[in-house]
Amino acid sequence: VRSKHKRVHACDDAAIRVEKRLFNSHPSSSGTRGGARRPPSSHRSNSSNDSHRSNSSSGSNGSDVSHRSSGQAKDCYAQALDLQCRIAAIPRAAAFLPAYDNTLLAEELARFPQWFVTELLGLTLTADERALLAELDGLLIGSALAQPCVLVHRDFHSRNLMCLADGKLAVIDFQDAVFGPVTYDPVSLLKDCYIRWPREQVLAWALAHRDTLCSAGILPAVDDATYLRWFDWMGLQRHLKVLGTFARLALRDGKAHYLQDLPLVLDYVHEVLALYASEDAAIAAVRSWFETRVQPAIRRQPWHVA
Repeated sequence: VRSKHKRVHACDDAAIRVEKRLFNSHPSSSGTRGGARRPPSSHRSNSSNDSHRSNSSSGSNGSDVSHRSSGQAKDCYAQALDLQCRIAAIPRAAAFLPAYDNTLLAEELARFPQWFVTELLGLTLTADERALLAELDGLLIGSALAQPCVLVHRDFHSRNLMCLADGKLAVIDFQDAVFGPVTYDPVSLLKDCYIRWPREQVLAWALAHRDTLCSAGILPAVDDATYLRWFDWMGLQRHLKVLGTFARLALRDGKAHYLQDLPLVLDYVHEVLALYASEDAAIAAVRSWFETRVQPAIRRQPWHVA
């Protein structure tokens, strides 16, 4: 299924075959960025990079998942998780994609202190504070690299999932795909920067999806605690990166509307720091630093939501 958006494909076997062909041409896909323009919305596209392509949420192609009612959205999420499983099953030999390696993970995390803390909040980090963040980065990168490696869309969230008129689900904007941690796409979807689901629902979806991945032979057997730690810490890496990326888009590129999406991203960061502070001293230290040093500066921002 194709529309005027060339990267839209329905969730069926033909779509997977088309995606394989497109993934195989990945090295040249960067020249196709630009996409269609999306009308302003309170739920904007979340991306791990600065391209943040826009998808139309109107017309015969249907709307994205973020515009669905709660019941409709849950049906779309079931389709989305099934699609993610099938994408993850594509073998590495079938796609010429880079690895989501230490270098890329570290570059993404470096956006947080540079663009969010320093440039946006106006804080000057001390050597001790930089060392504190470096220790956290090491934990998050280590957790990511310890996970089984699968094909990762890298921007798998509600605004890149389109509900078509025939009831099928379509995925767009996968030109930044890589091979990386198995939890990256699930946490991108379930801890979306524009839609927040209750944690109980997120955990139920995450563990059910873990079971599906295991049944499909994509993921070896892994206990709940280990998988959820991978999931949550992967989400923390992504959300710290997004804080830096959105700040950079606002300050460098003049796209100030991205600042309005920071409060929800910050909520996710606070949640994970609180959940794991009792388990790891480095996370506990970062949580304390965040509350005493960063949060007061956040409260002075015009986009802050009390």
